[in-house]
Amino acid sequence: MEQILPPGSEQQRTLPWAQIVRIYERDSYTCRYCGFPAAPDLETWWQGSLQVDHIKPRRKGGENNDDNLVTSCRSCNLAKSGKSFDSFEAAKEHVLKYRDTVGRDYYKKHVEATRGKWGR
Repeated sequence: MEQILPPGSEQQRTLPWAQIVRIYERDSYTCRYCGFPAAPDLETWWQGSLQVDHIKPRRKGGENNDDNLVTSCRSCNLAKSGKSFDSFEAAKEHVLKYRDTVGRDYYKKHVEATRGKWGR
């Protein structure tokens, strides 16, 4: 029987679908970095864009074992990028700091800059 994988899934090239589901279930379909919850149903899962992230990337010697994998929302996975960390705690600290900085910068650049331009 052919295994059906989500379209565009990066994990389809690196991890077996059963392992991806096991990681999602272990982490309760919640981003381990920011705590974004997504229910284990397809509708919410697609909206949340959960991904499986390597704490230590494969290209930097990380393995595909469950201890090196966490559930991540797309935003946190992009914030972590290809950086390598010795522990999940160090990765989480980096991700949350990065997201906070980027969010603050975006707000200053786009929201504060347009204040008053539309009669508000």
